Amino acid sequence: MPMTMLLSVALVCAVEFGMRLAPVQAPLWLAARARLESDQSFMREVCYIRLEEATGRADATPSVILMGSSQVLNGVDEQLLRRLIAPQPVIRRAVFGMSPLKAVAVSSYVPFRPGDTCFLYLSEFDFTNQDPFPYSWFRPFASWSVWRDVMESAGSSVYWPHWRGVSDYSMAATFELWQTRDFIRRIVFRFWRNEPAAQSAVADLATLAAEAEKAKTVVSDAPEQWRGFARFVSRLRAGNVKLLIFEGDVNPELYSQKRLAAKQETMDALLEYVGLDVQYVSRNDQNLDLTHEDWRDMTHLNAHGRELLTRRLAAEFRQ
Repeated sequence: MPMTMLLSVALVCAVEFGMRLAPVQAPLWLAARARLESDQSFMREVCYIRLEEATGRADATPSVILMGSSQVLNGVDEQLLRRLIAPQPVIRRAVFGMSPLKAVAVSSYVPFRPGDTCFLYLSEFDFTNQDPFPYSWFRPFASWSVWRDVMESAGSSVYWPHWRGVSDYSMAATFELWQTRDFIRRIVFRFWRNEPAAQSAVADLATLAAEAEKAKTVVSDAPEQWRGFARFVSRLRAGNVKLLIFEGDVNPELYSQKRLAAKQETMDALLEYVGLDVQYVSRNDQNLDLTHEDWRDMTHLNAHGRELLTRRLAAEFRQ
């Protein structure tokens, strides 16, 4: 029995070691991505980022690194931006659901180098109504290099009510097998590549209307996001990386007195970070004059709004 246990432990250690090797990482993430459903947007972006990091950043030229939530993924045309600011490289590290605290969690998988510029699109949308400890989002990006920053940003109040999540996050930072478990499961139980799934074109209008109304009236502060943002800025400064913040927005149909008040408070707080290495471009300075016709839904720009924002962002880099 002891010999069997020792062999089992040795096998697990060997697999764990092998999982960390670049020749294993690239096929892993390619295989996992091929087996995702069409609506698994978060997992798809995780595969993209982990694959990019396994490949490594070859270009040492100071680059623009796009970070943020689906507002950036949908609001910035990456290919158009590349053409407009060439030869400056553009690197995408935006992920669905990314908030300032999550930006800290993912930062160990962002290839920052001195001279880079990180772009964020921030508004009250990113600093309110947030999950205080989204450990399942953290898991595929878990790393001891950022663990302390994440935990101290989340605050000691999460330790007891979220002890399972804290344990999960710590396990993921320690073991690659635990960190990638959801993706390995996709490969093991879906050996053959998925056929594209048909998507319903009919939206639940009642649900969308209820969510929009809730977003107008419920605007809860998320202090862990501000602590996370402060840590993120500190990490950028330590790495000699500049930060460009565009004041974010949502569909005007979501505006309410509470949301507009939170928007002003967020802008005032972000302006305190402005300096040689942090630039803030307000909606007024962007001069885009976005209307409800530029939005695909309540929080994401449509093709026209996307082009407007992308060209304005490119103009900032061409100055």
